[in-house]
Amino acid sequence: TVDCFLDDVLRAFREVRRILADDGYFIVAFIDRETALGQIYNQRKASDEFYKHANFHSSGDIINYLEEAGFDIVDKRQTIYSFQNKIQEVKNGNGEGVFAVVKAQKR
Repeated sequence: TVDCFLDDVLRAFREVRRILADDGYFIVAFIDRETALGQIYNQRKASDEFYKHANFHSSGDIINYLEEAGFDIVDKRQTIYSFQNKIQEVKNGNGEGVFAVVKAQKR
């Protein structure tokens, strides 16, 4: 979940691809800024010591970076739909849960 602190996400993903074994997998977990909670994180980041320098991405951004870097998307999952301190369902796809994961395979 460091993508939001990278200066050049595409360059980093290309480097991961370069060093990854043929047909290897790359798992990216991130805060999806396009979700309802992601928008709250983005609005509050200026006053948050940890996230004040973060540049959150959407699932579309991450998928585009992965594809441009030479990966095929294999799976997408998501969770955390509210700030309630309880176990929250893991669902397929991205776009609802603020904590998103994309599994990609090296082409």
